[in-house]
Amino acid sequence: MQNTDDITQIFKGVIFENEPLSRHTWYQIGGPCDFYCIPEDIDNLKELIGYCEKNRYDYFIHGKGSNLLIGDNGIRGFVIDVSKACSFTKIEKSIITAGAGVYMPKLVLECEKLGLGGIEMFAGIPGSVGGAIKMNAGCHGKEIFDVLTAVTVMQHGSTVTMKKDQVEFGYRHVKTFVDPAIVILSGTMQLEYTDAEKLSERRKEFMKKRQQTQPINLPSSGSVFKNPKNDHAARLIDQCGLKGLRIGHASVSTKHANFIVNEGGARATDVLQIIKQIKETVFKRFGVALELEVKLVGFSQDELNNLI
Repeated sequence: MQNTDDITQIFKGVIFENEPLSRHTWYQIGGPCDFYCIPEDIDNLKELIGYCEKNRYDYFIHGKGSNLLIGDNGIRGFVIDVSKACSFTKIEKSIITAGAGVYMPKLVLECEKLGLGGIEMFAGIPGSVGGAIKMNAGCHGKEIFDVLTAVTVMQHGSTVTMKKDQVEFGYRHVKTFVDPAIVILSGTMQLEYTDAEKLSERRKEFMKKRQQTQPINLPSSGSVFKNPKNDHAARLIDQCGLKGLRIGHASVSTKHANFIVNEGGARATDVLQIIKQIKETVFKRFGVALELEVKLVGFSQDELNNLI
């Protein structure tokens, strides 16, 4: 692996060496990466990814880190933050194209001012547009793919815009974008004209409900598990008496059983042990195999196999 002096000769942007990833995730958990890079624009992003692929360096595309649990040993190679390179928003009447690095709550407010509705329920999703697209994020009965019409991606240096019907997606999962070499650049959404005051009222109602039901005062990744069909993961976990379960400095929230919170100084291994105990207990009690919604990055295969 080269040092920063070598890399900066081919990279325009900000770069940090041995950067703790706990600084870049909502969990505030995660070891260091070799290089944390923030490209200036899409051309710079393309050059950096090309450099990594040419030299066979591992790279990981990073947004806001709101749905990530990163291992205590961190990530080898490059973590590429697209918050600046993909921070653009294009508006054509009721059609919005938002870059992958755009912060979802910010986009909701921008659309609200224009009287464009359809995404106001996403105001409480503290992630990027790219992250929301990659996992088909949703809440309050609506998913991002309900409004998406197209997604622009880059793969091995080539840029292509895919229509919605070309993308294979489902509940909290997009099979088309599982390949890490497919980098989401932007998403195009069809919204609807709505009275701005009504949009504001709806957004505030959604945010009030979130504050009442979720432990937003502590670091977390949001919902840890996907909801099983016709049920809720939180209900199953609560019925197993697991609220308040604590390992190290991580615990199952007493406010919402599908949240594992960092009480301060929690390690990824603490959270992983809680996840394992929840999965085992719920399966033993209800015969339901809970699936993870949170994305695990930087763990050994043995650690991941141990969760099954």
